[in-house]
Amino acid sequence: MSMREVGSVLVILACITILAMAGYLAYNPEEQARQKRDKLVQDTAGELASSIRGFSKKYSCYPWDYNGSSCAKKLTGQNQATVLSLAPVLEKLTEEPGGLSSGTLKADFLNQVYLSSTSESVNLCFTPESKTYKARANKQKDGQNFCQGTSCMVCVSR
Repeated sequence: MSMREVGSVLVILACITILAMAGYLAYNPEEQARQKRDKLVQDTAGELASSIRGFSKKYSCYPWDYNGSSCAKKLTGQNQATVLSLAPVLEKLTEEPGGLSSGTLKADFLNQVYLSSTSESVNLCFTPESKTYKARANKQKDGQNFCQGTSCMVCVSR
């Protein structure tokens, strides 16, 4: 083999290596898995937010203000809290027609989502894992704008 042929083979191998790396980076299975987890959290948060809004429209209060037969308070809102701390109250949503299906509120979901509300809306916010969702993260955990650095979250509002 001449030096020219060896050089051609090396150029071809370099091109194949570059294409293989580009293909791997484009597919990146770890990033794909993180995106799927973020999508699942976002979808579940959206379902939970919709159920909370439906409950508040029906009873004129949020589930955490409902004592079983009437509202303790009228749509006053809730301070920011982890959804986990509200889990026993939110389980009421599984008893409502059109509410959450039983078992929707898993512990791993409840630990990573923050809830805040006003009389007009419910915000459920989470810290994304994937680069794609991190690029969309533009809220604080109480749903307010103007977050900075790694404290930015993705919020679902209803």
